[in-house]
Amino acid sequence: MPPRRLPRAGDVFHGAQKNGPLASRVPLYTPLFARNADESSRGPAYDRRCREGFREANTRKDGLRVSLSLAFAAGVLGSVLIAVWTTLADRPRRIAHRVVAALGWLWVACVIGLTFGTRSGGGQAVNLALLDLGNPADVLDFLLNMAMFAPGGILLAVLRTGLWPAAALAFLGSLAIEVTQYLTASGRTADLNDLLSNTLGGMAGYVCAAAVGKVSHEIGRRHRYAHEVERLSRL
Repeated sequence: MPPRRLPRAGDVFHGAQKNGPLASRVPLYTPLFARNADESSRGPAYDRRCREGFREANTRKDGLRVSLSLAFAAGVLGSVLIAVWTTLADRPRRIAHRVVAALGWLWVACVIGLTFGTRSGGGQAVNLALLDLGNPADVLDFLLNMAMFAPGGILLAVLRTGLWPAAALAFLGSLAIEVTQYLTASGRTADLNDLLSNTLGGMAGYVCAAAVGKVSHEIGRRHRYAHEVERLSRL
């Protein structure tokens, strides 16, 4: 059996300086084995560092739960206020636009809660290296960032903004997040891959929603045509 070593801060949180839906927030693993036999001693210091590591993990998980709860509450409250305001103002908006505005507020609140709602140490860092496809953790982080921005693309597809305007909005929104994280020294990395994944996620959401809408429209058109033919045949 390999010698055991003292846990390190980097062991508790995989990718502690990355910003993404999971990185810096969820403890993925805690290695217990060391490569250096000099670190294999156990004692009060080992126990203390273990307790500190698990306490930090629990604190981060609690912070994530609180942030998500606050973001969800803010999103629901904003959605209700938007619906009430548009109804009382008697504005000539379609119901779909009201629903999109409410859901958009909820989505933005959740994104802010995920990206800024939890503590992540401090400092500034920039990563301009492209995605390493051989690293499963980086690939997973990339896909999760795409999933985080996909709902925004779906909502823009309902508004029929067009693919490229939707891509531009996703890019600008992601750029604002990365720049803010860097300027506020939040401890999360301003990552080029996050910018790319968020933009691609918004575009993917738009394309999927537009495709579903087109298929639904075609099915509805054929159904109306068949109904009209049946009505005329009865005359």
